[in-house]
Amino acid sequence: MLIRPANGGKVSKTLDRAVAGHRLSSEQILQLYEAPLRELAGAANEVRMSHSDPKLATYAIGGNIDYTNVCVVACRFCAFYRAPPQEGAFTLSFDEIGQQMDALRRIGARDCLSCRRSADQRQAFNPQSHMDTRGRACR
Repeated sequence: MLIRPANGGKVSKTLDRAVAGHRLSSEQILQLYEAPLRELAGAANEVRMSHSDPKLATYAIGGNIDYTNVCVVACRFCAFYRAPPQEGAFTLSFDEIGQQMDALRRIGARDCLSCRRSADQRQAFNPQSHMDTRGRACR
C-alpha cells in the first residue's frame, strides 16, 4: 500500500476512497486533477493490483481516426485544424475511413475513437454526415 502524506487533505482522502473501491462523486473526481502525479499513479496501480494478478499488466490496442481536420472555431491551442479553404484541409471519404478501420483491425485494435474538431462547426461538417460516417465505418 502506498503511503500518502498525512497533510494531503481532501485529495489524499479521495485517493484513499478510490483505492478502497468506493464510488467517487463528481466533486471528488475533479479533486483528482489536483493530485500530485506520483500519488495518483500510485493509487491507480493499487487499484490495478487489487483487480488482477500483480505479475500481469494488460493493455488495449486502439486507434484514433481523425476523419476531418476542418474546423471553423480556430482555437489558439490546436495546431491540427485547418480552415475550410486552407491548404492541407481534408475530410476523409467513407472508403478512406474504412481503410483506416481495416488497418486498425489488422493490428488487433478493439477500440476506435473519432472526433469532430468542434461541436460548433456545423457549417463545416453536417451532424447527419457524422452519424453516417460512424455507421459505415463501424460495420
